[in-house]
Amino acid sequence: MGWWKNICTCAGCVAGLVCIAASGGTATPLVTAIAVGIGGFAGHSVGHKVEQDKKKVNNQEQNISN
Repeated sequence: MGWWKNICTCAGCVAGLVCIAASGGTATPLVTAIAVGIGGFAGHSVGHKVEQDKKKVNNQEQNISN
């Protein structure tokens, strides 16, 4: 897993935890797991997209230089 995926996945998990804290901590363990899971998945997806875009730009630059 690349750096962007790690960073975004962690940020997504933290966002899920912040949502739980905002509810006053009344979330059940299942709701907590779902919120963190959704946040982590969303973050992972964003990180993957960022990495793909960077790879595409690098490939284009390499093709131009060749």
